[in-house]
Amino acid sequence: MALKRNLSIAAALALLAAVVVLGLLQLFQLRFRSGDIFPAYSTFRTDPKGAKIFYRALEEYPGISVQRLLKPLDKGERGAGKTVLFLGCNYYMGIHDFDDVLDPFLSSGGHAVIAYEASQATYSDYDWECASCTNSADDVENTTEPEPTEEEAVDEKEHDPETCPGCKARKIRERWSVKYDRFTRDELAAMDPETAATGEQPGLDPVPWQSALYFKDLGEAWNVLYTFCGEPVVIEREWEKGSVILMADSYLFSNEAMVTDRHTETVIRMLGSPTSVLFDELHLGVQSQESIMMLVKRYRLTGVLFALVILAGLFVWQRSSSFIPKYTDPNADGNDVGMSVDSMHGFTNLLIRHVPPKDLLDTMMHEWKAVFARQATMKKKDEKLTEEFRKQDAMGGKQHPVDTYNRLVKSLKERK
Repeated sequence: MALKRNLSIAAALALLAAVVVLGLLQLFQLRFRSGDIFPAYSTFRTDPKGAKIFYRALEEYPGISVQRLLKPLDKGERGAGKTVLFLGCNYYMGIHDFDDVLDPFLSSGGHAVIAYEASQATYSDYDWECASCTNSADDVENTTEPEPTEEEAVDEKEHDPETCPGCKARKIRERWSVKYDRFTRDELAAMDPETAATGEQPGLDPVPWQSALYFKDLGEAWNVLYTFCGEPVVIEREWEKGSVILMADSYLFSNEAMVTDRHTETVIRMLGSPTSVLFDELHLGVQSQESIMMLVKRYRLTGVLFALVILAGLFVWQRSSSFIPKYTDPNADGNDVGMSVDSMHGFTNLLIRHVPPKDLLDTMMHEWKAVFARQATMKKKDEKLTEEFRKQDAMGGKQHPVDTYNRLVKSLKERK
């Protein structure tokens, strides 16, 4: 009865665990299917804010290979024939965030598209420049501030333009020659909600626009592709052998735009003529982390994993139950719970399990001979035991085994 009860409890627990696991799998499947656990403009996201439709469309396009970048773009990556897309960049990500990675990529012939997320807030890359970098000679001459102290003079002497963040920002600004700005709330409220961005070059149709961000103070190298309310919002420039496009809005690449208001020619114009398109996911916070499950999936070790789980279950079952039925003494009163079991009790229990009562004396005699019969000092005792066994056989086994055992022990202890 106890065994059946334990099996019922184990089966109920296993069924409950299976239901919980299936429920969790269904929940994760629904979340991953919609993709809302990923940030906006991620190619893993299938809702209107994602970019999976655009990613899948390029996969079906002949002659173009598509790849997601879940690790930083290698600085030694050759950019010839490749286009890298940074979609949905946050408004606080300035040019300095892409400069180190994109400079060698663009110089080797690559094409990059940096598209920002629609937002009414912007970030200025160069607000944190140090005073040593921004103060001009005229400013120093016209200043009415007191003379610097000795500590400030030492700090000014120790200023290193190679390591100063402000100096680096100034160099990046001079190289990219672009700044950011935004429309104010009042300006946005006065605009027509249906105002579109207009193309500044032939063949560029008007496209919907949702961002308050725009670019200003452009250098001569930049070409304006689109304007929104008179301000540049899509600009392009050549970069040695490559080129780069800055977009103040990523809406054109979203799933919503692909379904409801697609502008295929404009999107293709932004891509250029690549043979390989790279979608950067790292700047969105989606990155690849090596784990055991990723290795299992990569090397197709799912079957081995299931086999190990089954072996572990069999091991636990083998340790928790015995294939040999437990011996129960019919003369026991059942009140032996908690009693200690010494080696003698264990040996007795072993004999009871494996040696039938009728063969007990024969087994005992066989084991005794196997140990002592070859010893010269035990020769006489061996003869006595043999004689006593003959008497036992002559009596036809009528004597109790315990009496026979006692008589054998007594004969071994007799001395002449």
